[in-house]
Amino acid sequence: MEKWRKVLKNKWKILLIVFFILPCVFAFGGCSCSCNKTGGSSQTTTTTEYEVTFYTDNPDFFNVPKQTIKEGGKVRPPVNFPERKRDSQGHVYYLNGWYSDPSLSFEYVWKFETDTVSRNMVLYAKWVLLESY
Repeated sequence: MEKWRKVLKNKWKILLIVFFILPCVFAFGGCSCSCNKTGGSSQTTTTTEYEVTFYTDNPDFFNVPKQTIKEGGKVRPPVNFPERKRDSQGHVYYLNGWYSDPSLSFEYVWKFETDTVSRNMVLYAKWVLLESY
């Protein structure tokens, strides 16, 4: 027993490091906060948000509220938005889709399931003539 006391008396620092401190460092992965120059921690994360506006060509009748989306987030399709509309001459149009460019070119069709937001933007409704009465 005396032999172990001498060993522990001289090696206690090494044993403390090996059996207590090192496992804690590996278990917790070190400091997870980003420290600033004064030694304090900085836990602020900035998330950029963008505004998505819907242009429907008749905002008095089709009032679609703007959406605020975090960067990399997806736009929600407008709720209760009609798939058809009728103009004053009786022509019926159907909604062909939402486009991210006012040219309404097919290459800019917005895919709500996969496309993500990276800037403030406007989505434009494209209406196509269906029939006339």
